[in-house]
Amino acid sequence: MSTVFVLTEKGSTKVRGYYTLSSMSIKFDQLPKNVQKKLPRYPQAGATLLGRLGVDEHYRNELSKKKENPRLGELLLVDAQKNCWAFSNLVVLQSC
Repeated sequence: MSTVFVLTEKGSTKVRGYYTLSSMSIKFDQLPKNVQKKLPRYPQAGATLLGRLGVDEHYRNELSKKKENPRLGELLLVDAQKNCWAFSNLVVLQSC
């Protein structure tokens, strides 16, 4: 499963940035030994992949000219982390 998240200005449909999150699994034996020691011995572990992250350079430059420090990539990355955390909590709650 994969989802695309987009950043737009309020009242606009113009995409200013985006990122994708996808479900994936990691095989236990492909993890470093020090990580394996800390985890239960399941054949695979669920994970979320940040597949793509992009920012509209023209928009970022436009904001910079106005003396605004946009940091749009950082904003998108933090939002991706929040969505991953929210999704992981949702999965745990639904499995109980």
